[in-house]
Amino acid sequence: MRTIENARQLREEIVRLQSELEVEEEKIRVGLKAVREDFRPENIIFRTLSSVTGIHFAKSDFLKNGLMATVSIIIHRILTKQESVLEKKLVGWITDFTMRIRDALSKYGASSGSEDNK
Repeated sequence: MRTIENARQLREEIVRLQSELEVEEEKIRVGLKAVREDFRPENIIFRTLSSVTGIHFAKSDFLKNGLMATVSIIIHRILTKQESVLEKKLVGWITDFTMRIRDALSKYGASSGSEDNK
């Protein structure tokens, strides 16, 4: 604490202390508002559910995470469906290809075998 020697210094110190008081009061108001918000019933329920399930239930994050999960599920289903269709097409193509090779080999084998018999 400073030593005050005259009225001007006293006024300056009063102004400084009042501004410091206002800053400290604002900090207390913000802290009380945060405490009041933390102890609202819905926030207590969200925190309880979050700790039990491990899912973060913050209001902004919950909506964002829910939308991302929905999009992820939809994309996964589409890709799985497309994968199944592609798999069926590939199996058909490979089967057709092997049948053509087998037919070609049997024709070639039959024609070369008949030439050997002549």
